[in-house]
Amino acid sequence: MAVLAFRRPLQVVTTIDPASPEGGIRNMKNPQIGPSRFTKRCLRLSISFPVPSERLMKLPLPCSLKTNHVLTTQANKSFHIKQKLGKASKQNRPLPQWLRLKTNNTIRYNAKRRHWRRSKLNF
Repeated sequence: MAVLAFRRPLQVVTTIDPASPEGGIRNMKNPQIGPSRFTKRCLRLSISFPVPSERLMKLPLPCSLKTNHVLTTQANKSFHIKQKLGKASKQNRPLPQWLRLKTNNTIRYNAKRRHWRRSKLNF
């Protein structure tokens, strides 16, 4: 079902008037005009609304505009994972030049260097 863009307020207050030609529903903001397109669409789809009184009826929000808390998931990393990623990024660096000079060039490169694409951290 397509998401519809509404230009009117989200809740349209209408009255039930049996004398009106549009099936008994009239717009409260401007009584001269007929019901809104949303009201006509709801009547056409025969959606039942809880009516608080017989003279006043509030239309509910469409399902697509309601906040859905069931589908929300955590988007942040945990502190433990951030610590592990920080340590892995600090370890993944070339050998410092002073260490090469201190060891008389016996240690020439970092043997545990990790490439970002070839090997993964697995956590």
